[in-house]
Formats: sequence, structure tokens, C-alpha cells
Amino acid sequence: MEALTKRSIGKFLVKDLLWALREWNTIGTTDEELHRFLALKTKLEYVKEVYTRLEREYEEDYAFTLLYKLDLISVYRYPQRRLWTAYLFSRKSKKVRQEVDAEAQDTLEHQLHRNINVYSKSDVCILQQNGLFWMSFVVENPRKPEPDVVYLVYYPNTPLIFMTTVKEALKSPLSQCLRQTLFYNELTTLTLSGHCVQSLAQLVVRKHFPDAHAQFLGTQDAEECEDRQHRKQSMEEDRNNGIMYAHYEEEVERYNQIEQVFGKHKLPKLNKLEYKLVTPLQVDWADDDDDDDDDERPFKMRVTFQGESVLEGIRNLTEVGFADTRMASIVKNVHKEGKNVLNVNLRKRENTDVH
Repeated sequence: MEALTKRSIGKFLVKDLLWALREWNTIGTTDEELHRFLALKTKLEYVKEVYTRLEREYEEDYAFTLLYKLDLISVYRYPQRRLWTAYLFSRKSKKVRQEVDAEAQDTLEHQLHRNINVYSKSDVCILQQNGLFWMSFVVENPRKPEPDVVYLVYYPNTPLIFMTTVKEALKSPLSQCLRQTLFYNELTTLTLSGHCVQSLAQLVVRKHFPDAHAQFLGTQDAEECEDRQHRKQSMEEDRNNGIMYAHYEEEVERYNQIEQVFGKHKLPKLNKLEYKLVTPLQVDWADDDDDDDDDERPFKMRVTFQGESVLEGIRNLTEVGFADTRMASIVKNVHKEGKNVLNVNLRKRENTDVH
């Protein structure tokens, strides 16, 4: 238990530990306890204090459960530290699927715990924050002393769920548990992953449910690109004040075209985007008739973009003139594809297709 206490406390920044204890709501809740923790300066001091209290006040099994909850709080606090993969439920079960309301946390946790333990001994924790359910499945691994842990973020009453890396042996039991609990028949892995759960959700909805955006996400992606709008307004104000820009009309037209292609709002954060191209190698073998069969050899190429926000990066390239808004659809529609990996097929030299 001491090792788990150390790992759980160690995931927080020192400045966030008091906040974490309040969220945990296990120790450090009274004024006297809070005063004692305020005097602590290092993570090691927190570890000793928390471990001592847990060992003194709780049975060991329950203390482990409490520590798993503290660990889950760290995931909610720092979700960008994890790589999340998008999954999509489909085909509702014939059973009546109950709506998951704000008071359903305990019920949902109990059902998930019961269903996953059919396959493997596990602990399940749920933390409800900002309308989302943050979950952890702590699955006993007989081959090593430490359990396997999978974190999930579920958008209640939608088919959207996001998970961290799942070991192959756990994929089927975890999928069955989730489908059985939430009354779906299928769970599909999407070719979409990243560090920002909210952005991944926006990309999934844009691709698969374009007419139901408000139903799933409300106004999450309605944030205006303030800096971009400010630059455009400044140009207009300068023009009204008699300050002339060279190629002003072209600049305004380019901004308008960019808004038509990418919209007015900030694009979702995607950390990695990859294009894969496979096409027959087109080479003139006129000097060597024996190599005619080589014309069918596949030519493979991979182009990878990486950064804090790749989609915004592509948009910025058009704003500064390094890319044209008349670019191929495989680029200008990338924010609508809902994928990290795009397969490009060259059917003809002048045409491209994305899958």
C-alpha cells in the first residue's frame, strides 16, 4: 500500500496536492487536518502523512480502493499526460437502455464492477466532473505484482467513450463489460487518438454526427478564434482610419476563404496527423525491356505532422500564405475526417481520394 500511496501522490504537482485532497474527500477535510497539510512542503511528507492515516483508519482492501480513486483524480487533473483513443458504441441493445443521469455514479460503478469481475478480479472507480464520467479499471494481473490500469472518459447518454492504452488480453473483457452495462451491441475502435479528450470528441461528432452536435457536446467548440478575428478587425479599422495596406482586397478575400474552409472557431487539438500513400511506381523502363514487371511495384510514402495543434497549424499556413485555400481536399477537409491516419489513393495523376 505504501508503494501505491507514493505513486498516487507523486502524480500531482506539489501545488495541486491540497486541491487533490479536497477532491478526494477522504482525509484533509476538517480545518484541523487542513492546517496540518498546509505545513507540508514536499511530496514525501504528503506520502508519509497520507499513508499513516490510511493504515490507521481503514482496512487494507478499502484503503487500496481509496488510493485508486486518488489516482483517478490525477488523471482528471492532468488528462493531457495520457494518450486517449476514441471508441464508438453502435447498435443499441434490444433491452431498454436507461439514461445515465447526474445521480447515477454509484449505480454505474456498481454495475461495471459486477460485470468486469465476471472476467477478472478488478476494482472500478468513477469520478463525475463537468458532466463526464472519468473511470478507471484496475485489473489484477497474475503475472506481475502490479495490476493493469485502464482509464476511460465516457460522455453520458452518447455513444462516445475514450480510453488509454488497453492490453490485448483486456480488450475483449472490457468491451463486453462496457457493452453489457451501457446496453450496446458493438464497440468500434476509431483511427483517432490524442492528448485532448474534448478535441477528440469534437472530431468524432463532426465526422459521425454532424447534425447532432449540440445534443452531444453543447457549445464546446464554439470558442471564437479571438486573435484571428482581432487581426481582421484591425485591418478594417486601419482602412477606415486612412491607413492603406498593399493588396488589402486580396488579404480580406483570403481571410474570407479561410473562414469558408475551416470556419470561425478554433479547430480541435490534434497532436499527430499522418498521410499514407501507396501507388504503382511510375517509371519509364524504355532502356530495359526485362524490367517491365517492375512497373507494378508499389511506391509507399508517409508524411507525418506533429505538434500541439496540427489542424490549427495547417490553418495558420494558409493565413501566412504558405498554403493556398484551393489546396487538395485531402488537406483542407482534414478537420472533418475524424482520423489521425489518412490513406491516400492516387487513382489518376490529377485526382486524389482519402479513406
